Amino acid sequence: MPPESQVDCPGRSELIGVFVLEEGHPQIQLKLVERDKELYVLTRSLDRAEKERAIRLRALRGLRKDLVKLSKTVRSGRYGVEN
Repeated sequence: MPPESQVDCPGRSELIGVFVLEEGHPQIQLKLVERDKELYVLTRSLDRAEKERAIRLRALRGLRKDLVKLSKTVRSGRYGVEN
């Protein structure tokens, strides 16, 4: 089976279940993906899962910061929104 980066991976809505811990390998998570009558097993380490979570949180913080800044700009009337 080719690596995940080479698999025509389905959208998240087609994933079966969630990542689960693998017995005997507590640092590895598994997820089953079914597509076109084929069953794939995706794996990731807990370290990678933590890194992905940190990336999403950092992006979320940036978006929230930008939203606050935009809100202040609109309230001050400098955005050009007409009443």
